[in-house]
Amino acid sequence: MERAVRILVISDLLPPRMLGGFELACRNLSQGLRDRGHEVLVLTTATDRAAPEQDGWVDRCLALHELFVNVNLEDDGIGRLNRFESRVSTVGNSLIVLDRIRSFAPDHILMFNLFGIGGIGILDTVRRTGIPWTLNLGDNVPGALLDGTSGAIRELYDVPGGLFASGSYAIVSETLRDEVIATGVPLGPVEVIPRGALYPDLARTRDYRDGGVTRFVAAGILSPHKGVDLMIDAAAGLVEQGLDGFRLEIYGDGLVDHYRSRIAERGLTGFVSIPGRVDQRRLFEIHAGSDAFLFPTWEREPGASAPVEAASVGCVPIMTADCGPAEYLVDGVHTLKIARNAHALADAMARVVRGEVDLAALGAAGRRIARGDLSFSTSVERLEAFLGSGDHRVALKLDTDAIAAEVIRLDDAARRVLLDELREGKQMGESEASPPRASAARRIASLPARAVRRLIRPAISAELAEQRDFLREQRSRIEADREALAAREAQLAEREKAMNSLTRAVQKDILATNRRIDWLENERQHPGA
Repeated sequence: MERAVRILVISDLLPPRMLGGFELACRNLSQGLRDRGHEVLVLTTATDRAAPEQDGWVDRCLALHELFVNVNLEDDGIGRLNRFESRVSTVGNSLIVLDRIRSFAPDHILMFNLFGIGGIGILDTVRRTGIPWTLNLGDNVPGALLDGTSGAIRELYDVPGGLFASGSYAIVSETLRDEVIATGVPLGPVEVIPRGALYPDLARTRDYRDGGVTRFVAAGILSPHKGVDLMIDAAAGLVEQGLDGFRLEIYGDGLVDHYRSRIAERGLTGFVSIPGRVDQRRLFEIHAGSDAFLFPTWEREPGASAPVEAASVGCVPIMTADCGPAEYLVDGVHTLKIARNAHALADAMARVVRGEVDLAALGAAGRRIARGDLSFSTSVERLEAFLGSGDHRVALKLDTDAIAAEVIRLDDAARRVLLDELREGKQMGESEASPPRASAARRIASLPARAVRRLIRPAISAELAEQRDFLREQRSRIEADREALAAREAQLAEREKAMNSLTRAVQKDILATNRRIDWLENERQHPGA
């Protein structure tokens, strides 16, 4: 941008209320744009924790739906209404956005995660203003908004036509870009821009493998898709090999008690620990004293910045080879890339523990790229250039009353479609003589909150019990499969050992034969020599 502009930012959450990297990215990039001289206003939802408002440039005025709801009401009226207001339209949020556009007069509108605040309706409202807009995507937000949204409601909001094509997209990785495109809706211009590492000026606080002990570290949501089970299994594999000169610390929230129990069950208490969650500054300090950062996340990981942040202080990432963040790091130069299984992770960890990996070289290369091409400042510069200049005078000329009337009309029409869908669902299986019944949403809405809790508690308890039984059965099967796999791996290892021995013997015979041939050839050419 050649001049400072006004940027309206919209996000469902903002720290301190957050689920992960999306919210941190919104805060950091908004601050980064402000630091470069632009005027920024962030619209988001209220927080349940004390938070100093950022000098008046954060407006926590939006309503939040579906997120942080601890009961499953997906199949009844109130659950579907909650999903509708989360993904399709919360008309109050759309009108608030329109009001801030009128008062703030932005040149550009930059949006992050719109799930939980009626994202489709907000996109429609923004499109009607004609102000340029960009979705900054760290996950498949279009897919999340459209999931469960009927074709009739999609048609109302022109999803098959131009809704998503009316703006541009800054996407964190090619992996995520391909997933968003596969959603099937027409998109506007797309640019792949990694989020970049926002790192403190920290030097290494410990030599690599100091005292013969390798320090592994991991951080994030403690759940299977982040690879916590794989880390525990890999650590157990190292111990079984007699490699006990390591420690693994896993930081974060999530299934903490579950994984602490699993660590104890595997006899790994002296090797693996879960200290809990720490703030970002403390996590960087931990990385600066650790040797390698474990990141065996699922393959569809869009673009987490955690591996790059670890690399920025010389902590070498060991990561899933085909996840989004791996696109920017070179195997054997900045990182060690692995197939996503416990055996591959254990093999990479064992190489580090045995001193077979030049951690100093990989760590230095990681610091260079994290503080260069993958730095936060570079990411902000690229995003700034992609947004363009815009013209806030567009907002000053808007007929916002006419836009508001159309926003309300569309919301009403979409709710009527939803109500018809609910009625059709309730009529399925009923006889013609059955008396008409109120929709589930109206019946439940008429009850006091305490009665609603009594109504749903038995169903929830039964569902939880069924899920526990299913999980126990699956765990037993997994353990049996794991034992069978271990036995099979042992057999393959023995066969490989035998094959290697045979190969060496054959090579020795070939060498002896070649020498015999050379001697005979020499005798033929120089008899009696």
